[in-house]
Amino acid sequence: ICKDATNVTYSFTEKPSTNITGTYSVTIAATDDGGNVTTATADLIVHADTTPPVIHGSKDITTIVGTEPDYMNGVYVTDEISKYIDLKVDSAQVDINKVGVYPVIYSAIDQYKNSTETTIYITVKETIRVCLDIENLMQKPVLPNGCEVVSLAIALKYNGYDVDPLVLF
Repeated sequence: ICKDATNVTYSFTEKPSTNITGTYSVTIAATDDGGNVTTATADLIVHADTTPPVIHGSKDITTIVGTEPDYMNGVYVTDEISKYIDLKVDSAQVDINKVGVYPVIYSAIDQYKNSTETTIYITVKETIRVCLDIENLMQKPVLPNGCEVVSLAIALKYNGYDVDPLVLF
């Protein structure tokens, strides 16, 4: 710790290498706003990053035939040390046009070549079509801009309520 009446900046007198693990003796220069410099030596211990990144939010997905899911929705990656992480999604085995269960592989690698992988499954289901026996109500000519209120009246009538779209309007 350096105490001075002005701001102090710190720098290495020689930039140390952090590519190889080990303990290195370094010289640190403290320079105040007046240009006064003092130095001190210290040991710099370089540790290898061996911790892989962590993939969060990956979960099994269900979709309908022909609908491409958003594989990255809610998925992100963190790493304790590395700021540069490459996250990839391998969905090559998924056939969204065919009912089935397919694996999707998420893989992440950090700048120090630590990697992790997780697999989720995409379930592709048949399209479900539901037809309801409902009474249709005409919107026009009385309510030319009343599509919402007419739709509400149709839904309420289907559920047993005796309503008139004009009264709702």
